[in-house]
Amino acid sequence: MPLARPASHSSWLAGVAALLLLLTGSLAGCSASSPRPTAGKEITPPSATLSAPPTSTPGAAKGPAQRVVPAGRPLALKPAHAHEKAKGHAKSKKKHRQHHEAPAVPLVSDPFTVATFNTLGAAHTARGGNKPGMPGASVRTVRMINVLRNHQVDVVGLQEFEAPQANLFRHRAGGTYAYWHPAGKSANAIAWRKDRFALVGTMTQPVHYFGGQIQPMPGVLLEDLHNPAFKFWVLNVHNPASTRWHPGNQRWRNVDMVREHALAQRLVAGGTPVLFTGDMNEKTSAFCAFTKDGVLQAAQGGSHENGQCRPPGTKKIDWIFGSHHVMFSNFRIDRSALVRKTTDHSVVLTEAQLLSSGS
Repeated sequence: MPLARPASHSSWLAGVAALLLLLTGSLAGCSASSPRPTAGKEITPPSATLSAPPTSTPGAAKGPAQRVVPAGRPLALKPAHAHEKAKGHAKSKKKHRQHHEAPAVPLVSDPFTVATFNTLGAAHTARGGNKPGMPGASVRTVRMINVLRNHQVDVVGLQEFEAPQANLFRHRAGGTYAYWHPAGKSANAIAWRKDRFALVGTMTQPVHYFGGQIQPMPGVLLEDLHNPAFKFWVLNVHNPASTRWHPGNQRWRNVDMVREHALAQRLVAGGTPVLFTGDMNEKTSAFCAFTKDGVLQAAQGGSHENGQCRPPGTKKIDWIFGSHHVMFSNFRIDRSALVRKTTDHSVVLTEAQLLSSGS
């Protein structure tokens, strides 16, 4: 059945117009419920909250843009580029760890003065002795103390340090120096300043003396009070001279130097620095025997390499040697008037510094 047409075309148009008017009124009512934004005033959307802007500091670097976070959701305080900062922190820890694991710089001790001093035994200047023109032991011991003080000696190997001299030395210089010698055998001793070194251990080395008689020679292990990490051996010997009264001791000196070199070699192999002082009663042969294989070096220089032994130009029978852990400087020989009135030997001195065992 066909649809019925409106009564007239004009009435149809009037209906359409009425419908449009109705729609227009509805839209106008909706817009009236939301106010228009006012120019110059920021409106915060009700569905979001903004964090307060950071306080600006002149010259400061600008931070990252602020984020809008929905209301009710906690604001995460995770820094921007957190993964990069974590990597940087890890690198910093690795660098810090590497810094602590790096090999330590070799340590060097404070310098100290070493001497070897044959004090001329008391028997030589006593009645019937072979040095009648020299003062007695008591006068010479006081002079010996003055020599040590003048040079500010810290460690000294003493030879011919007989009982009267040792007793007076303890009485006059015991506040400054301590010393050690094998029991009942004071003739060879080692003394050190008590404010610089402490005694850790002792040892003896048997040495042939006149006619091949065995005499114990002292060795002390000292600790540096300036840096207790440094400990070192000091050995002191007196090898027998060949004299008119005691001839034929060359063979014993040769045997003794081999044994003394072997002792130094064992101690050096253990990693402990060694100082070796003494009246060797030899010049060139003592240097070559003690510096063989690079075990010891002489304080006054010289060289011994590739089988070529080249002693220093200045040689005495009194020597100071040291292992490769020892640096020598300011080597000197004192044969001043005071020394000549004290002993028939020169006093040999040097400055020494110890190197750490890893050097």
